Amino acid sequence: MAQATIYDIRNRLFDHIQRLSFTYHDTAETGQLISRTTSDIEALNSFLGVGLLNIVVNSTIVTGILAVCITTNWKLAGAALSCIPIIALAVIR
Repeated sequence: MAQATIYDIRNRLFDHIQRLSFTYHDTAETGQLISRTTSDIEALNSFLGVGLLNIVVNSTIVTGILAVCITTNWKLAGAALSCIPIIALAVIR
């Protein structure tokens, strides 16, 4: 799925660049355009290939751990989970 998506994005981007005016291509730095295009598509490829899978796997693990904690001792799990908003605020700032 990721490879097909990246292939489609590359083709759309190539078509878009081809349709730009000659004035744009005269003023734009070709090396920078190619570098940005390659870099952005490669970052997207990394996210779709590995990052998305990591999000799904980690979410499943966290859900399982929470279920085990709550079924084992719901009071202790509640106390531990009450710290999460405070930690989240500290991380955001």
